[in-house]
Amino acid sequence: MGMLQRIFNVRNIDFKLMVPVMMLLIIGYMMIFSTTSLKGVSEYADAYFFIKRHSIYLGVGVILYVIGFIVPIQFFQRVAWIGYLISLGLLLLTLIIKFIKTCSPWRK
Repeated sequence: MGMLQRIFNVRNIDFKLMVPVMMLLIIGYMMIFSTTSLKGVSEYADAYFFIKRHSIYLGVGVILYVIGFIVPIQFFQRVAWIGYLISLGLLLLTLIIKFIKTCSPWRK
């Protein structure tokens, strides 16, 4: 059995998760195009300006989704505490920055 067949074994795919995700991606893609095509024409002379930009983000997201699908769950279980500490640190950083901005006399 080849490596790709082993990684993308149909029995490993959770279709109850995959189908709603794909449906939301398609609906979101259509919504972006329908709501921003006129703004793209008026501001950037390109009706597809925002859909091109959204396509790049969508492509990066799909690549990250596939990478997350390939990586074993044990890896995420081992490094979850690192992500928890980073998110906790960023949360504290926002509180510190807000405190500094509210205490500064020249920011009134």
